[in-house]
Amino acid sequence: MSNTANRKTGRWVGMLALVAALATGTATAAMTQVRFDIPQPFEVGGRVFSAGVITIHELGDYTPSRVLLEVWVDGTCIGIITAGTSDSEMPVRRDEGLFRRGEGGRLVMTGYRVAGPPAARTYRFQTPLELAQVGAPGVVAERLGSR
Repeated sequence: MSNTANRKTGRWVGMLALVAALATGTATAAMTQVRFDIPQPFEVGGRVFSAGVITIHELGDYTPSRVLLEVWVDGTCIGIITAGTSDSEMPVRRDEGLFRRGEGGRLVMTGYRVAGPPAARTYRFQTPLELAQVGAPGVVAERLGSR
């Protein structure tokens, strides 16, 4: 078999393994998702929206204290982001989005809290700078939607 054929075969095997891993993650993620209806302009992952529904699927652990999250806005996947996780500092009665005010008063999503069970958890999105400081791979350190 030629080197070109071996490379093509290797690529296909790699792509199939990636698809299988993502399919498994998606099936699991369907059980761990949150939704937030945001009725005003907001930003998530560096992308700006006039209003909409944010849906976040947990894909799995990235490290023991970080997870990979798939972020959707109005039914369109805008990318994958990492988040640091911890037990919530305060009691949480229902899932809630965490935001700060950005340019022009626009909401900027910085994470979210889930009520549980078994225990309330806080997910804080990590910026590319934060990821670079801990030595995260460049692919995950990129902002959502960048190619």
